Amino acid sequence: MLSPPHVGHSPMSAALGGLPETTELSSVDVPGATLPYWDPGGPGEPGVLMHGKTGSWRSWEHQIKDLQRNKFRVIAYSRRGHDGSRHSSVGSGVDDLLALIDQLGISTCHLVGHAAGGVYALDFALTYPTRLRSLTLACSTLGLREPEFQAAVTLLQPDGLAKLPASFCELGPAYRITNQAGVERWRQIEHSSLSDEFIMQDLRSAMTWNAVEALDVRSLVIAADADLYMPPPLADIAAHHFRNVVRIDIPDSGHNPQWERPTEFNRALIHFLIGGHGAMGRGVPGPSENS
Repeated sequence: MLSPPHVGHSPMSAALGGLPETTELSSVDVPGATLPYWDPGGPGEPGVLMHGKTGSWRSWEHQIKDLQRNKFRVIAYSRRGHDGSRHSSVGSGVDDLLALIDQLGISTCHLVGHAAGGVYALDFALTYPTRLRSLTLACSTLGLREPEFQAAVTLLQPDGLAKLPASFCELGPAYRITNQAGVERWRQIEHSSLSDEFIMQDLRSAMTWNAVEALDVRSLVIAADADLYMPPPLADIAAHHFRNVVRIDIPDSGHNPQWERPTEFNRALIHFLIGGHGAMGRGVPGPSENS
């Protein structure tokens, strides 16, 4: 029987985040860019965290302590164009991640991607599946080149949505009402995250349903019930195409459940990483089980 994950429940720790007051960053040179990353090292299984469009390595401050408490080595980095990075070209998110883990001597890792970070996480999984222990995709529209799915995603994003404040679009109403300090901290990270305009990096894989259905990597697809971009019904459609998948919904959360509901998010994530299946949520049968 699996031991339950060790997850903090203190509202104070959630408000202050999981990073020490003085956090020393390292940097890695990749073709055309330098990326900052946080990696305290250690003997545990490595988990690499990939942030969304409005974030940076700092976006995972509520996950770090819980992952370390459960004996994982945590690596969080800023992608090209985000907080602390420098770049002279667009490059590929897959190539950047590969260069990072190669230089850290990591042969295989757990990969966790949120939102836009999930696009590059999936691209990496499809390109280098043998380098992954598992794949987690949280509130990500996945970047798939599937017209019908893209149309459904676009349908949920009416004209003018992008002009609204990111904190309104990405944080659910329950969180905005109940945690003003957390909203302000999220805004600080958002404001410092982009050094220039958002960079959409090149993709390496086909990014099709056929490619996803051939992927043989344990996968976790997380949705949040108040997410404006990738609500649970769309996550269900996507999860159906994964061969070995667990589907989890985080209640009372918008587009950032790792920030808005860190206790629930961390419990679900760690339960999955240590080998759990559908007990923490609902499993969705993959294509091999329905064919």
